[in-house]
Amino acid sequence: MEDGFVFALYKSEIRQFNLYEDGILDEELYYNNIVPLLRTRIKKRLLHILVVRDISEADLRNKLTNDYPGELIDEAVFWAKKNHYIDDGEYARNYIEARKDKYSKKKLKYKLMEKGIRKEIIDRVLEYTDIDERKLIIEELDKKTILYRELNYDKQQKIIASLLRKGYEYKLIQEVLEERFDD
Repeated sequence: MEDGFVFALYKSEIRQFNLYEDGILDEELYYNNIVPLLRTRIKKRLLHILVVRDISEADLRNKLTNDYPGELIDEAVFWAKKNHYIDDGEYARNYIEARKDKYSKKKLKYKLMEKGIRKEIIDRVLEYTDIDERKLIIEELDKKTILYRELNYDKQQKIIASLLRKGYEYKLIQEVLEERFDD
């Protein structure tokens, strides 16, 4: 095989197939013996990963990349999707539902995009999810200070910057601050 890809075999399998380091792997041996072996092994590995926790398609692919050829990863992911073992839409729904009382919509979107979830899927899920960002900002302010208006300008700006980094819109932050502290 000239592709130069790597896959893991046990010592007993290396002996069984009479393989050795820097040896050339016969194509017939690869497709008739090793691919079926790896195909079975990748499905078992995939199921083991999914038993431990919910995972996105991209994260699953990353976990399998170092041990299996790309063609088998594609096959295994297709099999998992077909059998509803992985579903990025469901993953995004569960992720957002579990964290909607902690993070802003923007922060949730960013975190899911880091996990390889497509923007369209995230937007669709967020569209039907009720996240009270006003309440979250108030909770953040309560954690930071009781007497916001008694803080100097620099401290107030640090609090606002902190809320902006967490993904809240400036306009909403200002509205909440005015409601809470402009009596």
